[in-house]
Amino acid sequence: MRDSLAIEASFLQREEELLSNWWKEYAECSEGPVGRPTISKKFNSLENADSPEGRRAGQLHEVEEEREGVPVKGGLYEVDLVKRHCFPVYWNGENRRVLRGHWFAYKGGLDWLPLREDVAEQLEIAYHSQVWHRRMFQPSGLFAARVDLQGSTLGLHALFTGEDDTWEAWLSIDASGFSNIVSMSGNGIKLRRGYSASHSAKPTQDELRQRKEEEMDDYCSQVPVQHLVFMVHGIGQRLEKSNLVDDVGNFRHITMSLAEQHLTSHQRGTQRVLFIPCQWRKGLKLSGETAVEKITVDGVRGLRVMLSATAHDVLYYMSPIYCQDIINSVLHI
Repeated sequence: MRDSLAIEASFLQREEELLSNWWKEYAECSEGPVGRPTISKKFNSLENADSPEGRRAGQLHEVEEEREGVPVKGGLYEVDLVKRHCFPVYWNGENRRVLRGHWFAYKGGLDWLPLREDVAEQLEIAYHSQVWHRRMFQPSGLFAARVDLQGSTLGLHALFTGEDDTWEAWLSIDASGFSNIVSMSGNGIKLRRGYSASHSAKPTQDELRQRKEEEMDDYCSQVPVQHLVFMVHGIGQRLEKSNLVDDVGNFRHITMSLAEQHLTSHQRGTQRVLFIPCQWRKGLKLSGETAVEKITVDGVRGLRVMLSATAHDVLYYMSPIYCQDIINSVLHI
């Protein structure tokens, strides 16, 4: 929860800039590609790059690329508010999409799902104008105020019912349209403004896991790091189901449980351990592997891949030719 509050606080400080960049990107995506640049334009861009103005623009571009995000999950990840993604800080990994959850939709047994920001902004404008005061009978017989939502989905609209203290909102779509926001059927999907944590008497395993994860993130955001541990893997990381980042995450949960059992509250509240995965194998390509791949028979490829990802790593490390390559890969993570 503290990570979400930190992201929201940073967003509000730069709200005008971020919304401007987001809507510009959304407009460019809606317009589609504008065509490939001509050869003359390419030469002009190359010439401009050598000019003082071009060098200054390049420096600005570099600064833009190196912009720092909002640290989350104990400093292991950062959130880029402009590009709306979360990325690992200390290792290479996939970016995770980040949504500013302002309006949520509920469907069946699923959790409340955040709506796209372009739809959420239109709902927010309708909310602040108290659109439910303009209710009228709809073709379905419901006494509600209709708000047509502009976007890529034809016929998408919201229906607001009730009074100031009892208003409700429903997301619906005309029979002629199809929704790509959330899967819809029946009369519509109930909407909610703002996030509310689940307080069910019997939480599911996913809810318990998420609650535990949020407690750990809150703890890491408050307690300073006093010890740093680099987790270096052994053989087998080239296998499909091997993931050092997940393994370190599980190890982090185990150490947290042990700390709760054996450390005092003062010890836990004044220092913590930061575990960083060191993935050195997946980015390392040895020359001998290429030769092995060329002579691998299709009938035994599965067995060969398993041996290459496990036992061969031991042989490579024992070889004077490849041992230094492995050591260099670990040192240059």
